[in-house]
Amino acid sequence: MKKLKLLLISMVMSVVLPGTSVLAEISYMRDVNTGCGEITVDCSTCHNLNDFNEYTDNQGNYKSDGGYNFCPDNWNPIRLSNDDLLDKAQTTTNLYFEELFGQFMSHMADAIDEVNADPNDDKVNPFVEVFPHCPELAAEIASDFSKDTGSLVRRVSNRTRNARNTPDDWQAKQLEEFEKMAAQGKDRTPFAIKKPCPVDEDPCPDDLQEYLNTMEFEATAFTNEEDIEYFNYMRSITVPPLTMLPCLKCHGSIEEPDGEVTPDVLEAIEGLYPYDMALGYKAGNIRGAWTIKIPVVEGKD
Repeated sequence: MKKLKLLLISMVMSVVLPGTSVLAEISYMRDVNTGCGEITVDCSTCHNLNDFNEYTDNQGNYKSDGGYNFCPDNWNPIRLSNDDLLDKAQTTTNLYFEELFGQFMSHMADAIDEVNADPNDDKVNPFVEVFPHCPELAAEIASDFSKDTGSLVRRVSNRTRNARNTPDDWQAKQLEEFEKMAAQGKDRTPFAIKKPCPVDEDPCPDDLQEYLNTMEFEATAFTNEEDIEYFNYMRSITVPPLTMLPCLKCHGSIEEPDGEVTPDVLEAIEGLYPYDMALGYKAGNIRGAWTIKIPVVEGKD
């Protein structure tokens, strides 16, 4: 009965908070954390010197945090080619995936070590211990990538766990299209994602670097918002089998005794995400998508 109530609440929230809701807009723009409050091609609003020939505190912090690299002092607008836009989107998505993958696995390793260090905690599930890191992990990484690249980097889903991942209208429709494409067995694009390096070296030695080979759908579109043209890119996120990644441990079935999501993990989910809609997935389902929104004009020296 409790699960049914949560499902009904989630369905109501999905109607009250559609893809372009104020809550979703505020949440993901807050995560981007730009000085301007939006991804913009007019860099002067954030990066030009003021009347006293100095940066404001906000501009100075943004520059020191690495966001300044896409907006140099002598900013000249150049329209990127369609091939360059696609290459930038694919590369940024790979790097975001790899960073999130690496940080999550690092937190998992710490949780496992913590559990194993205490002989009295042999019944503690490391997936429960790692959950407190989840709400901010992906959002903070997306914010860093958005600042560093000048593009809006996100993950979205039509069945959200974190409301920050609410899609806009185009993204929501494309997610539905991805699901249809998966059901029809449409061709996918192969991607090789770097796994975390087993040794603390950067770059990882070639003989030690392993890859996660994925097959995903892609979609692109050009949009114009307030006279600024954007290139929008989406790549599906397909739920992998447990033999590949442990995603189903937190997104699979809750049915006992064979459900992948154990009662203690379910309790942790309900504690952090009371309006969760991201349970009940099976391997091969479309869980969501990586999204990149790139201004088609960028600054060059």
